[in-house]
Amino acid sequence: MRSILLLGIFCFSLPHPSHASDVHVALGQWQYSESAPRIQGFTATPMQSHASGQAIQLALKHQWTSPELGYMRAHIQGIRSLAPAQEHWQLNTQQQSNTLQIQEAAVQSELGITQDHLDIGILASYQWHQQSRQYFIVNGVPTPVQGEPILETVQNIWLGLNLRYSAPTWGAEASWEIPTWVHTSNSMVQGIFTTTAGFRIHTALNYPIANSPWGIHITYDRREQGSEVLTQQWLWPKNRWQMLSLRLSFAWS
Repeated sequence: MRSILLLGIFCFSLPHPSHASDVHVALGQWQYSESAPRIQGFTATPMQSHASGQAIQLALKHQWTSPELGYMRAHIQGIRSLAPAQEHWQLNTQQQSNTLQIQEAAVQSELGITQDHLDIGILASYQWHQQSRQYFIVNGVPTPVQGEPILETVQNIWLGLNLRYSAPTWGAEASWEIPTWVHTSNSMVQGIFTTTAGFRIHTALNYPIANSPWGIHITYDRREQGSEVLTQQWLWPKNRWQMLSLRLSFAWS
């Protein structure tokens, strides 16, 4: 709440700021995997899983800019997989598959300065990510699981740095963030995972369409988290999320 208040004070203190907004629609190919080495007391380890599918992404951005003080960007986005994907597991000697549906929402703020065509910003964001699993098959046999769909919800607060270069005909962007607060729950697990190990990166190539408010963007996102054990009973494996997207944007001011 304090950070939101400070950002609001920053916005209202800008002397005659300019405003610019853009909306993005994207289609992406995502991949998700989990892994864990052999851990004493966990008969399902070592483990490894993988899943992939397509997702749609919607985003809205707004920027306030002051030549004297710099800029602030606010960013809201959502992601949802277009259809349930098949997730495949190797759990020690056991094979398992299930469906996996993913949805995500995030809000992000950025404060920065502009030097020539280069923006240098500090990022702060909140992210909510949920996975839904059901229709389990174990060693080829359909196996109902009590309580399915099984929901895993990961909430993060991220802090990081962003670099953005903008030229008349093209642009590029790269950011790196680390989690400073993590709250991961699973409907089958009694406990909350809180490890802040991990990182996420975002890269983009941006191509504005000449003499129009439209733009085309190619983006790549990657996030790695997890690897935490609770009381030798519950495990949050190391996990990796990747998504390659093609975006279409429309801007106005």
